[in-house]
Amino acid sequence: MRKALMTALVALGLCAAGLPPVFGFVAEQRAREAVKDLDPNLPFSVAIEEYERGLYSSTAVLSTRLNDWYLDTLFAEAAAAEEAAAGGEPDPELAEFMELQREVLAQLESELQFDIEVFHGPVGFGGAPFIGLTQSVVRLDAGNGKLRELQDKLQLPYLLEIHADAGLTGATEITGDVPAFNFAGDLGNLNYSGMQISGSYVPTSRQFTLEQRSESLEFATEEGSAVFRELSLSSDGALIDTWISTGNAAISISEMVFAAPDEIPVTVADAAVATQVGLDSTESALDIRLSYRIGAVSGLGGSALRDAELNIGVSGVPVSFFEQYMNMIRASGDDIATPEFQEEMTELGYDMLRASPSFTLEPLRFTLDDESVAVNVRMDVDGTRVPAREQLEADPATAIAMLAITGDLSVSEQLAQVYAETMLRQQLLEGLTPDSDVTAAQIDAAARQQSAAMLSGALQQGIVTRENGVLDSRFEFRDGVLTVNDTPVPLGGP
Repeated sequence: MRKALMTALVALGLCAAGLPPVFGFVAEQRAREAVKDLDPNLPFSVAIEEYERGLYSSTAVLSTRLNDWYLDTLFAEAAAAEEAAAGGEPDPELAEFMELQREVLAQLESELQFDIEVFHGPVGFGGAPFIGLTQSVVRLDAGNGKLRELQDKLQLPYLLEIHADAGLTGATEITGDVPAFNFAGDLGNLNYSGMQISGSYVPTSRQFTLEQRSESLEFATEEGSAVFRELSLSSDGALIDTWISTGNAAISISEMVFAAPDEIPVTVADAAVATQVGLDSTESALDIRLSYRIGAVSGLGGSALRDAELNIGVSGVPVSFFEQYMNMIRASGDDIATPEFQEEMTELGYDMLRASPSFTLEPLRFTLDDESVAVNVRMDVDGTRVPAREQLEADPATAIAMLAITGDLSVSEQLAQVYAETMLRQQLLEGLTPDSDVTAAQIDAAARQQSAAMLSGALQQGIVTRENGVLDSRFEFRDGVLTVNDTPVPLGGP
């Protein structure tokens, strides 16, 4: 028994000693295949510059570069921003920022290199003990250009470091970080807490997760400061193709504070943007939901905003629409104003209408100084009733038959009164002649009287209903007929 156990242990030891070179070979082949199989439509390209495989570990140098069509787009956007800025008064700080932007683009135009150390499995002791195919440490190589100057000035050991553990099936878990730093420059002081990164990818199912977190980002100049606290980005889902994935993504910031000398700081709490993308029952069209949320805003002229939310939904849009759109953008580079591109976009948009998409705004709501507003709108397009393209272009009114719009509005009576008075006051002021002797008090009184009359008329006609200080209204537009609270309303107005 003891002899058999010793034999097994020896065999296991020999196997463990012999397998790392095999795993190293497999890892190199997978890496080269992955680079070779990258979609050419990506905005960047990747190349393995060096790969030195040893028995128990390997080293590699990976380079990445933005593709020409994407760089053309970035340079065109930068040039347009600089041209627009040049139209005003000279601004030394803006000029410095533009120069920094050009340097960053020049760096991206050449390439970025990553130094990689790969530890071979099945059992390894790289950055930490592991069991799997490989464990890798990836660091951004600052080189000798602007990145090196930045890294040296910030006195950082590295700008980005990623640790990746690859399992035997290719499933990969990653962790990483961007170090904290404090940068003092002519534009101001930037204090960053650093970023923690984690994620995973399963190639067989193309499922992924990604999470990035930062405690704080602070920027201060003589003119003011901006502070962002608890920044996070998270996403999970599955890739459909290069440009499209289903799943969830969210960006959140717990607090933003904008301050200027002798002014009340503006504070935004609990701000978030989230997306949900899924396939419909046919698995050929996407259902998309985009949500914006703000918990509270203070410091805006004495008013307080809270519980603000906007949800936008799009459903029934074919996956092929997004694929064709991204291919068109890639092919056009920075020139999207050509007649050919506009014609392609028009045809693509027409095809989308025939797919019977739906658009929702459910809900838009917020509370301003304890007075609330809520709006819900849904628009459905009947693809079978879309007129011929030539007819639609000649007479856009023919689109009415294909549209069905429903919705409702709920608003505090006090807030509606204030809004109506403000709009009417502005109209009355714009109608005054330079030699008018009408006083501000008279304008205010006229605005209050007219807004009250408008509300009274809307209530009498049934366009709005009132209950407990809240105004409600339901509307529907179908087959060219508009009804409000089940009352037909001529399109020219009530």
